[in-house]
Amino acid sequence: MNDIRMKAQEAYQASLSMGGLSSEVKKDALCSIANALIQRKGEILDANKKDVAKAQEMVESAQISKAVFQRLTLDDVKISNIVDMVNSVAMLPDPVGITSYSMKLDDGLELFRVTSPVGVI
Repeated sequence: MNDIRMKAQEAYQASLSMGGLSSEVKKDALCSIANALIQRKGEILDANKKDVAKAQEMVESAQISKAVFQRLTLDDVKISNIVDMVNSVAMLPDPVGITSYSMKLDDGLELFRVTSPVGVI
């Protein structure tokens, strides 16, 4: 469990610096992720087989539901869909820094709603 917590903490720390990156850098990172998924598909599927075997034991001992188990299983089609989704996100306009609402409250006092990075999801 400590490995998971360490990975989550590392992801959180990385998210703090990634929020200020340019749109182009973020787009390039997403494209690199999609390419890595394609290139390492075999490794991902091999690791997933191990996860699925462990998860099957967890289903049998009622630690997880069959629905969760079914979502865990990866195959070529699911990986291809993930790659497509990552690429589609890379093509979206960067939502960070967009003013979606502003209002003048008083002389010299204005209120703005500006989009900002969420962090780790």
